[in-house]
Amino acid sequence: MIWLKRILTWTIRLLGGLMAALIALFVVIILVGGFSRTGSQFLADQIARLISTDNQQITLTGTGPLLSSKFSVDRITIADSQGVYATVDDLSLDWTPRDLIRKSTPSGARP
Repeated sequence: MIWLKRILTWTIRLLGGLMAALIALFVVIILVGGFSRTGSQFLADQIARLISTDNQQITLTGTGPLLSSKFSVDRITIADSQGVYATVDDLSLDWTPRDLIRKSTPSGARP
């Protein structure tokens, strides 16, 4: 009976430690991916890979930090088997992460 209690205690501690490590890893990924240009480009590449299909390729180049107040993308291209058919240059979004919590997107044209 004592051995069973020890095994259960050890298992619960191990699972708790693994959960804490996963949470810490998630926070590091968010910080590195959200606040650095390199991390943001990596995340943008992964998102583009996920939303691209065999018939349609989407690429994002020159992304700025995702969680900064001024997110920017130098170029977005959409291509199919016949070549590029849509391009967006110098896209920028002036926002705060608080806008995600509020579920609002401020919009307006700037010169």
